[in-house]
Amino acid sequence: GGYNGSFNLTWLPYSATYDTAFRLKRKQTQEHHKIGYQAHVQNIGWQQPVYDGAMAGTTGKSLRLEGLKIFTQDGTLVEQVEVYIEGKGWVTYKKPGKDTVIGTTGQSKALYSMRIKTSKHCKFRIHRQTKGWTGWGWCNGKDCVNYKDKLRIEAIEIKRV
Repeated sequence: GGYNGSFNLTWLPYSATYDTAFRLKRKQTQEHHKIGYQAHVQNIGWQQPVYDGAMAGTTGKSLRLEGLKIFTQDGTLVEQVEVYIEGKGWVTYKKPGKDTVIGTTGQSKALYSMRIKTSKHCKFRIHRQTKGWTGWGWCNGKDCVNYKDKLRIEAIEIKRV
């Protein structure tokens, strides 16, 4: 038993306008969900925002990352961020907005570990004092690194996958 009926096949002409509109809409959707982040670094202050896998912070300069802002255009991606702050322990930020400072500024406090939870598939990694880059971890709310060794975070990269 296969299909014994008939069907009509209609060829539609290629529409450059439709294709262009589809590509534009797809690009707008991707940019709408683009993840951005901005680092506050010891002796530097706020750096320019970066996006989707670019580095925020510094490497090779022994400067601590003290604060971070994580954002998307629609504000729906980031569900929760937890950071282990020098002298304070774990601090939780639920649904941080684009102006939410995760960590501190002006207090000379290092960040030792971070947990990021997002509603979409994202990964992140951090650059640690004397250790270099960690492997990529999922943004699923689990620790990126052990905070007990008190090695400061110096840079971060976050990307959509």
